[in-house]
Amino acid sequence: MPRTIDIGDFLAEAENTFAMSVNVPEDTEIICDIREIEIVPKLLSAGRNNVKITVRGISEKTLLYAEILFKTRFVRRVYVMGKPKSGIPAAIDKCVYTAPERDFSQPVQKPETPQESDVVSMTNRADSTLPPLKIQKGQRLSLSGYLGTEFSIWFTCEKPQGMDIDPYVFLLGENDRAIGDNSLVFFGNESSPNGEARYFPKDGHIEINLSKVDYRVKKITLAYSIYAGGNTQNFSFVRNPRVSLRTDSERLSFVMDGLSKETTAVALEIYMYKGEWKLSVVGSGFYSGMAKLCNCFGIQVEE
Repeated sequence: MPRTIDIGDFLAEAENTFAMSVNVPEDTEIICDIREIEIVPKLLSAGRNNVKITVRGISEKTLLYAEILFKTRFVRRVYVMGKPKSGIPAAIDKCVYTAPERDFSQPVQKPETPQESDVVSMTNRADSTLPPLKIQKGQRLSLSGYLGTEFSIWFTCEKPQGMDIDPYVFLLGENDRAIGDNSLVFFGNESSPNGEARYFPKDGHIEINLSKVDYRVKKITLAYSIYAGGNTQNFSFVRNPRVSLRTDSERLSFVMDGLSKETTAVALEIYMYKGEWKLSVVGSGFYSGMAKLCNCFGIQVEE
């Protein structure tokens, strides 16, 4: 696939249709969140596929520059560009791209490492031969070997009776800002829209599926917060606050030590770097609580 597809001029404020023929090595999902653009089909089978792009109601004052994602084991961005104009015929099934023939049964040379701007997420499995690893604050490591793309996160500790410590998962885009209204997963919103993060209230654990991550997400931040209920409870009352990351069994673990009068603590960050998901152990607390942390990420809540 080319990086950009130029559909040229098309009739403004009208319906225009374009055709392209693509050749994909495996089953592929097409994703486009632009309301004025419809793509059919959205699911491609391995081999050659005919794809129809319908563009509707775009003003002459607008330059079309839309991002389309082709999702397989990784996600590749393709940009569609064009210029709406008045007084010209509407485009009807105008061919804008035809992929060359390619025999996918033959081995090909290993491609260069994809650039971060091209690849949104990789899918892979954990290496079960690696021994469990105890990690610590400030440490960074790749998730591909130890956890793969699907894993769960558990929190255990010794705490006073009646104290509630709840997890909060933030899905963040550029500049560490939340990507939308449903980008905070917690007891009041138990799943993100794509299911990349889910909260299970019965035992309080979090499940992460990186293969489902929204293409806008650059970082996933996990925090834990104490519900004080009008009391002066904080992490000084908590002993051995331990975070465990698991697949079939525990793979990574660390203790959030050094906390005292904080009521909220950021445990870890999962972030994309050069096409690979990595883990950063944070373990830092906030005295001002969860409302302040939400506001820092662009989520407005009452103090």
